[in-house]
Amino acid sequence: MKRLLLTLPLLFIFSIWCAEAQVTTYPYLEDFESGDGGWIADNTTAGTWALGTPAATVINSADSGSNAWVTNLTGLYNADEDSFVTSPIFDFSTLNAPSIEMSVWWNSEFSWDGMALQSSIDGGATWQTVGASGDANNWYNDNSIGGNPGGQQDGWTGRVSTNNGSAGWVIARHALNGLGGESSVILRIAFGSDGSVQDEGTAFDTVTIFEVSCPEPSGITVAAVTENSADITWDAGGAESLWDIVIQTAGTGLPTGSGVSTMDNIAYDASSLTPSTAYEVYVRSNCDTDGFSNWVGPINFTTLNEPPPAPLGVTCASGASSFIFTENFDDNPPSGWTGTGFDGSNGNWDIAAAGANSFGTGPANAYDGGSGTHLEYEATGDATDIASAISPAIDLTAALDGAELSFF
Repeated sequence: MKRLLLTLPLLFIFSIWCAEAQVTTYPYLEDFESGDGGWIADNTTAGTWALGTPAATVINSADSGSNAWVTNLTGLYNADEDSFVTSPIFDFSTLNAPSIEMSVWWNSEFSWDGMALQSSIDGGATWQTVGASGDANNWYNDNSIGGNPGGQQDGWTGRVSTNNGSAGWVIARHALNGLGGESSVILRIAFGSDGSVQDEGTAFDTVTIFEVSCPEPSGITVAAVTENSADITWDAGGAESLWDIVIQTAGTGLPTGSGVSTMDNIAYDASSLTPSTAYEVYVRSNCDTDGFSNWVGPINFTTLNEPPPAPLGVTCASGASSFIFTENFDDNPPSGWTGTGFDGSNGNWDIAAAGANSFGTGPANAYDGGSGTHLEYEATGDATDIASAISPAIDLTAALDGAELSFF
């Protein structure tokens, strides 16, 4: 009797478990030229994030190479978008002062649609926004974005250069405050839009995360500004206790010297400033043997007008009054007034004669006669333009019974 021996192959079924790799080596650099690098889009709610070669009308290139993350590579983002690009997990347990630098481009409806960077240390259960509006180094430019990127309102927003857009790639840098020593950090780029008016949106590329030996200061504020002084404060970036501060004419740019050194508890009282002058502030940390941080700035402010001589005394015992200050806008420019120009061009205040305003707008004549002129604003048609007409400082010390403002 012959026996037939069958050799049956064994089928083994393997269950493959993929653990998401953590980033542990720094400095970290991702330019997305070899793929997404573990950055994943969540477009669940009308999202448009895509990785590839930008080819829209405005956002039409990557920062480096050919690939970047964009809210729609070739067109517009969606209405009511609430979307994200989430990073791989970063292990910062060996870092004391991590910082991030990334290239960003934004072209979205100002104050309605925008982008922000957020972090999580609990696996994405909760998110914290990195930085705040007004922080230096090209960080957020608005804190009232109606589209609520990541459930909050700080972020990058605006259209092209004339309406707060970036007008190209810019490098944004910020300390990752509070994340040093954390072993499981996730970052995400959040984008949000409202229900109307879409643009090309936002983009990011060339992400770098690195340890800094001398942390940058943050939270620079300017307060109590007078015609010749201002109080400047900031937050320490780490354990440093010495800082350099430079106060210079606005538009000067990065300081070339060391500035003024101070150990005055993260505060500096600037004095001997020039009235009615635009200034910019830069601050850096001095970490002794660890060197200096980068300069943080510019933070801009303008000193007040110098008060005019005290007016004729006013004594108001009971109902009698005498004017301390009167301006009828017969002179162009009005004496002592500052602001965004009195040259009659669109977007500026103007000392206008009767009938000189645009067709169908403005008053037909001045209230008080005289030369027949009045102060008016000639709009540009851009809803975000802001113009100022600022009076000289008015000394009210002689107004014993208080003061009252009236105008026509």
